[in-house]
Amino acid sequence: MESAINNQEFYSRTKTLIDEVSISSEISSTIPLQWDEFTVCISIEPAWSNTYAGQLMLLSSINMIGRFCNRLFFDDSLSKVKPIIQFPIGFANNMLDNCINIARNINPFSSVGAISSWPKDAVTFGVGVEADITIASNNWLSYLNWNEHQLAIDLNQNPFGPMFASCLGSAEVFRKLISRLGGRGPTAHRSLSNIQYSTLDYSCNDPLIINPSFPSFVDIGNILIAGSGAVANGIMAALYMTNNVKGIAIPVDDEKIDLSNVSRYSLTTLADVGKEKTSLIARLFQGSKMTISPINNTVESITSMDMNKYDIVISALDNRNNNSARIYLQNLLPKYLIHAATHGLSVAVANINYLDGICLGCLFSPR
Repeated sequence: MESAINNQEFYSRTKTLIDEVSISSEISSTIPLQWDEFTVCISIEPAWSNTYAGQLMLLSSINMIGRFCNRLFFDDSLSKVKPIIQFPIGFANNMLDNCINIARNINPFSSVGAISSWPKDAVTFGVGVEADITIASNNWLSYLNWNEHQLAIDLNQNPFGPMFASCLGSAEVFRKLISRLGGRGPTAHRSLSNIQYSTLDYSCNDPLIINPSFPSFVDIGNILIAGSGAVANGIMAALYMTNNVKGIAIPVDDEKIDLSNVSRYSLTTLADVGKEKTSLIARLFQGSKMTISPINNTVESITSMDMNKYDIVISALDNRNNNSARIYLQNLLPKYLIHAATHGLSVAVANINYLDGICLGCLFSPR
């Protein structure tokens, strides 16, 4: 597969998104040169590097940034840090090799390595340490460029605060990439700062924010995940990083991974192109307390009799069938339905209770 494509083909899906949001007709002609010059240097505060939260933020950030950045460099001191988490991609005996493996597994064409001093034109990214973009976490809470006070080291083993902090930071890196490529729209030039976000109740910069302890044991019951794309990858990656979780998950999808998916699916590498989407999720949980029973078929293969088995149904479907699959899923009358989707710069999440006036049939009915 590596010999069949080149670096520019790898980023074709990302280029399309950049063109859509940059409001710049000249951007496509500048991409080939400037893309290769865009460099991100990632570091972590030593006190954070030996914590669950710190390592999860570091590796999750590389996993996302490596999907749109061609040049990634890491502090060489990471060679002395031992991994304490089993990240889905790139595991090695030290954190430096772990970081390098993640980037190279995603995109073998990228330039990655360790350096002791940052290039002047690089974007610096820090986990708990001052940089152009800084992230941190505390249990359910995610922080971006939070400089009002010194944050305490996060000693919790809650994956949601750290992983969403990585999403916030990676999005800011993507914004800087758009700006470097000549983007003229607000996406390229509007920066975010001092964000404290709760992944528990979705509040932002709330002085009365709550932050209860993460449960020591999680039972998700029996869940159906309709669609195994970018949203489902994120859900399953978070469950994988959750300690002491059990239950049954049934991912449903009839498609295979293609090259354009690798820039968006957090569980994929270039070597996964051509594999069934559901098989990647099943592979991830081998040997765990979670049971994964993939269905490599369309959502329409699910019947109303099947639906009675599921405690929760997650709609993570795209609109390839003009939303008919979403409407079909709703018509099966699941007990509890969660809808999640992304499109361009938009994201939607909804808890569906059609008895109170909302359902996927209404949201996606033909115009």
